[in-house]
Amino acid sequence: MQNDKTTKEKILEAALTEFGTKGYKNASTNQIYPVAHVSKGAIFKIFGSKSNLFYEVFSLSLSKMVEALNSIQLETYNDLSKINTDVFDRMIAVMLWKMEYAKKHPFETAVMMEGISDPPKAIQQLIITHVNDLKKLSMNIFFDEIPMDNIREDISKEQFRENIEISLAGIQAYYINQKIDLGYLEKIREKSILYLKTVMKGMEKNND
Repeated sequence: MQNDKTTKEKILEAALTEFGTKGYKNASTNQIYPVAHVSKGAIFKIFGSKSNLFYEVFSLSLSKMVEALNSIQLETYNDLSKINTDVFDRMIAVMLWKMEYAKKHPFETAVMMEGISDPPKAIQQLIITHVNDLKKLSMNIFFDEIPMDNIREDISKEQFRENIEISLAGIQAYYINQKIDLGYLEKIREKSILYLKTVMKGMEKNND
């Protein structure tokens, strides 16, 4: 039993590198099993197929990221009673954390992005089961803390949420390839919060 577990872990580790560098379509189990120092038959005995192996790597990568994010939130973002700029501040802080995580874990990030955007057809429904976990990573845990009282009536809560998410994605895409250090993170944080406040202002009612 312990030996089976060790074999599985070795395969997952080798598969992460293979999928993370080449993508699902170009990855090959012929490259995975010698790196894992197991027989080729062991891969199919344990996982059944290449797509199931990809799903296991995706699921493990996502679980590790969610676990890491939750531990950071418990330490830093446990006061959800504040609203507006404080909520945006926390959103940006988590976004920056995700950027740092992606740089430190490039293979896991590549697998997660491919699994979300272009999953193998055989495991599409399995990927969907992780939507709730993915929502945690997209800041949905903060949206209920932002009051809708001052938002224009023609903007639904779903539209409001989507506008903020698009804004966050745009900020992340703009800064993701930059070299990150503490001073730069602080600079990004202030600019990003100002941008989100500007987006928020555009959705508020005219109080004149």
